[in-house]
Amino acid sequence: MASVGDLASKNFVLISLIDIHCWNSQSKNPAFSTPYKEYMTPKYRADIDGLRAIAVLAVFLFHLSIPPFSGGYVGVDVFFVISGYLITTIILNEIEKGSFSISQFYAKRFKRILPALIVVMAFCSLIGSLLLNPDSYYDFGRSLAATALFISNLFFHSQSGYFEGPAELKPLLHTWSLAVEEQYYILFPLLLISIARTSSKNYKKWFLVVTGFSLLICIIGTKINSSAAFYLIPFRAWELFIGSLLAANALPKSSNRYLLESFSLIGLLLIGLSTVFFDSATDFPGMAALLPTLGTALVIYGGRGGLTTTSRILGLNPLVFIGLISYSLYLWHWPIIVFFKHYAIIELSKTQVSSIILITFILAFLTWKYIETPFRKASKPKKTTLLYSGSALSIVFTIGLTIFLN
Repeated sequence: MASVGDLASKNFVLISLIDIHCWNSQSKNPAFSTPYKEYMTPKYRADIDGLRAIAVLAVFLFHLSIPPFSGGYVGVDVFFVISGYLITTIILNEIEKGSFSISQFYAKRFKRILPALIVVMAFCSLIGSLLLNPDSYYDFGRSLAATALFISNLFFHSQSGYFEGPAELKPLLHTWSLAVEEQYYILFPLLLISIARTSSKNYKKWFLVVTGFSLLICIIGTKINSSAAFYLIPFRAWELFIGSLLAANALPKSSNRYLLESFSLIGLLLIGLSTVFFDSATDFPGMAALLPTLGTALVIYGGRGGLTTTSRILGLNPLVFIGLISYSLYLWHWPIIVFFKHYAIIELSKTQVSSIILITFILAFLTWKYIETPFRKASKPKKTTLLYSGSALSIVFTIGLTIFLN
């Protein structure tokens, strides 16, 4: 009989073949051949989308308990470093040009994050009303309200640890990482503006201070209160700031091919080792989180020229495609798994695991194609975007509060 891993592999190959069949054009860029030119900017890096694919697949396979990805949860740490790198790059470039606007930045973030998130929250509210028992649905209402306020990390920290049994049946548990990133997006631009107003404009110095302090309390906090260290932004900020340090050129640029190849390969190896050898018993984040985060930083640094073997592999079409839909894939995978568990009651069968993979990829693709992309391209004025975003979040919060109170 086929194993769960075999079924997962067959589904993944099937999805990849379907993707490849749909790709009718190729980029002229010899370093990164990708048909998704409409998503490229002048400094677009396909290898980062490939790295996103590695991260989201690691998390997905971990949540499905498919060996050997017992440490697949480190995919979130990979995402943190990538986010820190990209956001810092964008903001510093705009500050340098004198075109940075906080309100415009927030409007862009909302257009990027909210549409797909609201669709998934609406889905969870509907299916949850059908599958969850009254106590679980009551608890879901509280998590829904917390997610709308971008404080779900605080909410889940107050309930249980990430690896504890009850957490496995909470449909919005995975939004804790979105809350951490949103809190970073809210506070980080203010820090950059403050630094920009100083005479030295020494971004690297301040980034190092924040990184060092956050890492220190993370290491200590993991020993004292592992749940707080896992969920809360003071203990996680250093991971985002590793990406910020890269964006601020804390490491001098190099054209040494051997050095870049070595960094990229070592970085990918560190991510792979932590994905396979970590598990729920690992003291995490703490010192252990240095492996996937530094690994991610090495891959990003080594791939800047787009000429390393690692960057070429990460720039392959199937990985780029999964990277492009990675946000929707991350949003959908966990609720689908949870609702299948509620429906099945017992351990998921191989057929159910296979179905989860297929359904999640289909929903992720449709959400990316018809929700994420149109909203991101929409040219609404920033005031209108902020108004619509605030209104949508208020409605979701009210729904959550209503479920909670009833």
